[in-house]
Amino acid sequence: MKKIILLCMLSVLPLVGMGCSNESEAIDNNKQNKVDVKEQKELSEDEDVRKVVWTQLPSDQIDFIDGTWEDGTISKVKLTGDMFAKQSNEMNTKVGEDVDAIEFPTKSTSSTNNVIVYADIESQQYIWNGLAD
Repeated sequence: MKKIILLCMLSVLPLVGMGCSNESEAIDNNKQNKVDVKEQKELSEDEDVRKVVWTQLPSDQIDFIDGTWEDGTISKVKLTGDMFAKQSNEMNTKVGEDVDAIEFPTKSTSSTNNVIVYADIESQQYIWNGLAD
């Protein structure tokens, strides 16, 4: 009987150990995210593409966004034609180029509660809104 209990304990112990090691990886990832945010905040407000694009958005869109320009997250994406609901000549000239994609949270309670805004990397000019996932 003691051997069975010992065997059960020894088989559970490695599982507990693996669970604890994943927590340390998650803590390391959180630390890295905090460092990235800190580095991002070191940009002056004039250089921050989120603020520059925010000033170019229509007022009704700003009212729809939950928060301020500081709540947006930036990523670089290659612009494709299927990223827009409708297209203009300005968008067609940017297709195939790398652009900034800024995702803002919205006040919407639907499953799609974000809006994606595309901006030119060099000029930081607002291009268009993207389709939300």
